[in-house]
Amino acid sequence: MKLLIDVGNQRTKLLDSCRLSKKPDIAPDVVNNDSPRFAEEIGRCLEKIELPNSIWISSVSNPVLEQLLSDCVFIRWGLRPEFLKSTQGQNGVNNHYINPSQLGVDRWMAIIAARHVCKDNGVIVIDAGTAVTLDYVDVDGGFRGGVIFPGIQMMQKALNMQAEKITIPSPNSEDIDQRLKMTNTDTQSAVKNGAELAVTAAIESGINRILLSWEAMARVVITGGDSKRIMALTDYPIQHHANLVLQGINVVAEEVQQA
Repeated sequence: MKLLIDVGNQRTKLLDSCRLSKKPDIAPDVVNNDSPRFAEEIGRCLEKIELPNSIWISSVSNPVLEQLLSDCVFIRWGLRPEFLKSTQGQNGVNNHYINPSQLGVDRWMAIIAARHVCKDNGVIVIDAGTAVTLDYVDVDGGFRGGVIFPGIQMMQKALNMQAEKITIPSPNSEDIDQRLKMTNTDTQSAVKNGAELAVTAAIESGINRILLSWEAMARVVITGGDSKRIMALTDYPIQHHANLVLQGINVVAEEVQQA
């Protein structure tokens, strides 16, 4: 059994490979990166997990938090984790980034997982979180690049920073299945729906432009905290994978261990 850890911009997710394999969309343990009791909360998560054979981490956070996480794991089991990096090629995917090491490892893990799930099809990979990434892998497994733009919450915060009288609406899980509203009669609703409109339109335009420019057919997969909201706002046939980055970590770890 492997322990898989995804350290994002705001949160750290932990899940063992056995539970992930049995139920790919299972909810992982989550700790906020800015928690003043980060180490203590990580420790409580580790207490619920059996001794793993190995520990694999994808991190886009700072070295201080990475070291703290590594120390927590070592104190618990006496094991040091493997920190994954973006490479020029892995698991049948060729990285066409000018400098492959500059590609965010979370994007790389999601790309590898999406290719693994979609087999020999071209695939557009969307990660709708703090920022939104939209990446394209062709039918031959070539990662051709992508775009990055602000996510829904980041867009609202940026608007608030530039216009103080525009307040940010609180996220509401009950809004997930509601349709986009264009004629809003209060400012918070206008901001919320405007940000959702901008992100959804950017995703739809990005998909269309990729398919047109590459003259290709491709499956579309999505992950990230805002993924279900995006799916409710678009008519595109998008496949949802809640733990795409964790799945990628698992795929890479298995290949490394078998080598």
